[in-house]
Amino acid sequence: MKMTRSLALILFAFLSFLGSAAIAHADTVYSYTGSDFATWTNTSCPPVCHITGSLTLAAPLLPGLNFTDVTPLSFSFTDGITTLTNVNAPNFIIEFSTDPTTGAITFWDLSLGHNEDPSQCPPGTSDLRFMHFESTSTFSLNDVSAVCATATTGNLVYEADNETSGVWMVSTTGGTSAPEPGALSLTLLGLLAAAISAASSRPVYLRRRT
Repeated sequence: MKMTRSLALILFAFLSFLGSAAIAHADTVYSYTGSDFATWTNTSCPPVCHITGSLTLAAPLLPGLNFTDVTPLSFSFTDGITTLTNVNAPNFIIEFSTDPTTGAITFWDLSLGHNEDPSQCPPGTSDLRFMHFESTSTFSLNDVSAVCATATTGNLVYEADNETSGVWMVSTTGGTSAPEPGALSLTLLGLLAAAISAASSRPVYLRRRT
């Protein structure tokens, strides 16, 4: 009875420990710094010098991706004037290719389009601000434009571009730590062993028959 009660208490404590353990999770942030623009139209550096920003994924990019569409948890990129995010630029295409072994980014193609903002353009025209940056083995590009356009003609507000791609850096953010499943199993075994040892070391008294 005492041994059974000890085991029950150990199991209860262990289950309580499992219930309070946090699930390990950390988002992955990919930060981008574009090369300096080489040409400008209706603007200059500063403020339009290069594209910078980042996107956040729930997990790292898998190895061996090949022109794979990616939907980030969030993103934010700026050229120094316009900042495009997942909130104000829902019309986006984000593609990556990665190294089959390391998962490092080997190719990217991001096209981000701004939601129309009437305050940025004359009446009767559309706000077509966008950013585009990519890199392949034969061609690379960083490009930003802001266009106020009608159905038949457009009026360029500003543009900047170059033919040199930027670089990506990866980091993790947020999340909480939790014991690995193997560590939890070892903990349970250790507690059970301690309970058995404690129970078996107690003296056993036999009732004498009369």
